[in-house]
Amino acid sequence: MLSFSRSQCTSELSRVLEYLPASDFKSLQLLLILLSFLPKIILLGLAKLLEWSPRLPGLFGSPLRLIRIGLRGLIFSLYYGHRPVLDVIDYRVSVYTEDLGKKS
Repeated sequence: MLSFSRSQCTSELSRVLEYLPASDFKSLQLLLILLSFLPKIILLGLAKLLEWSPRLPGLFGSPLRLIRIGLRGLIFSLYYGHRPVLDVIDYRVSVYTEDLGKKS
């Protein structure tokens, strides 16, 4: 399996962000800017906290769950939407059309 950085899937970022509403784009941009200033050890701790967020209650857990969903969506869309990754996992998408011309 290709690592996220080795897959070079960030080259697909503009394709993924093209469909993001403007308000979501600004929120994501702010979050990524803030995260870029954090040391690696803090980022690792935050990643663990985000993974625990489904078990955290109310006012504290809710914003963490939103951040978790947003970041996971971006990462998964970039990674699994990248052709080289799909080739490595031997994933082929096809549409069965042989029965379209048949009448029942």
